Order: sequence, then C-alpha cells, then structure tokens
Amino acid sequence: MQVKQLKFNNHTFKVNLRDQADASVFAEIFELREYRSAESIIKSAHFPIIDAGAHAGFFVLYCRALNAKIKIYALEPETENAQFLAKHLKSNRIHDVKIFQQALAGKSVIREFFVSEDTHNHSLIKPVKYKEKISVNSESLSEFLTNHKLDRVSLLKLDIEGAEYEVLENLAQKDWPKLGNILLEYHDLPEKNHQQLAELIRRNGFSLEIFPSHYDNKLGYMLARNKIV
Repeated sequence: MQVKQLKFNNHTFKVNLRDQADASVFAEIFELREYRSAESIIKSAHFPIIDAGAHAGFFVLYCRALNAKIKIYALEPETENAQFLAKHLKSNRIHDVKIFQQALAGKSVIREFFVSEDTHNHSLIKPVKYKEKISVNSESLSEFLTNHKLDRVSLLKLDIEGAEYEVLENLAQKDWPKLGNILLEYHDLPEKNHQQLAELIRRNGFSLEIFPSHYDNKLGYMLARNKIV
C-alpha cells in the first residue's frame, strides 16, 4: 500500500494506492488529466454529478477539487472499492457525497457481478478471466433518477466496463433531457461498438466528442453535451 499526497487545483488530498490498478486510475485522472475536456463542466455545475463506477473515489476527489459545493452521487458495487471510496472521503473531509454500493444497469434487479484481479476492471459483463462472481444490486438509470428526485444532472460519468450500452439503451426517452452532459469510458465488445453508442447519444440530442485510447483500440472516452438544455 502506497500513501500518496496529491496537490490539485489548490486542494491537497491524501490517497491510498493499493496496487498498480489504483495507481493507473489515479494517474489517468490527476497526472494524464484524461478527463480535462470535462473540467469546465464540473467547475460550472449547478446540478448534481453522478459517478457510476466510482472505484476508490479518485474521480470524486477530482470533482470536489474543481467544484467545492456540488452534490455527488457515487455508485460502486464492489465492497472493497466502496470501503476505500468511503475512507478517502472521510480522511480528506469530503462532504455532500452519497455512496451507493450498487451498479447501474439496464434493469433494477439482482445481478451477477464479475470481480477481476484488477480493482478497476470489475464488471456486469462476463470477461474471459475473473477472480470471483458475486451478486450485487443494480438499478436502471431512469429508476435512480426517479428514486432520488433528480430532475437535472449536470454530469453523468460512466466507467462501468461495458455496461454503458445497457444503461443508455434502456434510459427512458423522458429522462434524456435530464442529463446536461455525459462523460463515459467506452469499451468495444464483440456484439457492440462505440459507434453504435455514439449514434444513440446523438439521436437523443447531444453533440459528441470521441477520444480514442492511445493504448487500446477497443477503449476510449466520450464527452456528450446536451444541445437542448
């Protein structure tokens, strides 16, 4: 376990890096600044941010450093990740963040969840290799918005290892206008690819920027901005 002190945007945080996977996610967010295209959105956010696939909380810290007041809903289904997320919030005195130990999915059901050796690759989508299989609560995005009375969301961030397709494909038509912006990591799957996802997002009133990964041609980021709201 490595304890690292982080200084970012006039904030100082202390984080625990359990392994190389944690170090990689940390570097992507704070050193490589792979989400920099969304920084102005986070800074100016007036409505809550949803962080689905919150992992150990590094994106939550990133958002809090950019916006001291905005409410954040952090979803992380895997127990150890959720515990480290809570630990990072407590040790850094981060407030107004609600943690939900659950997944976003296409339907609100109990789902099989595949736990990887790498803490940032856990997924609802069955991989070729995984360490163990657990049961987790999952909720559709529409039901999550309704249950928490979220009529507007400034940013929906999805880093959910392939489940981004089912989450957005099953979003009710009436709920698309509630999303101001979408920031997601896409994963090309055998039966689905990011161009299909891009078409769905554009069809629902969003402009879109796509940032392919420099390291893996099946991965990348999308930033979608609602052109109507």
